[in-house]
Amino acid sequence: MLRYIARARDRGLGVVFITHNPHHAYPVGDRFLPLNRGVSLGEYDRHSITREELTSLMAGGAELDDLAHELDRLPGTSAKDRPEPAAG
Repeated sequence: MLRYIARARDRGLGVVFITHNPHHAYPVGDRFLPLNRGVSLGEYDRHSITREELTSLMAGGAELDDLAHELDRLPGTSAKDRPEPAAG
């Protein structure tokens, strides 16, 4: 699938690719419009966002940061148990 998208892009055709996987989107995308429940989180061209930043947006990184204090109160979900957020 990614090969077909890249070929179409390279021929100058527009492609709308909807995915939940930033590792698929980033290599073939020129522009990204991450959504959260249908609401835009911003519009980015490939040179203005890293794969890690895109991954964080798509994974709800900002929401998880906002909820960190609540998660810390749950057994087994303290900050020391969670992976470090992506740099960027």
